[in-house]
Amino acid sequence: WMSVRDNVSFGPRMAGKREKEWRGTVDHLLDVVGLQDFKDKAVYELSGGMQQRVALA
Repeated sequence: WMSVRDNVSFGPRMAGKREKEWRGTVDHLLDVVGLQDFKDKAVYELSGGMQQRVALA
């Protein structure tokens, strides 16, 4: 299973971007949606609303 950070960074990684290019953006997006403290958790461990915020990020 992918972590919250892995899930949010999936698009840039599949587009071939380097980690240093997307790492800061992913951290910023997680901060914006209030999930920075949950970045290492698996998505299935989050509530339904939190899962929707992961999808939004």
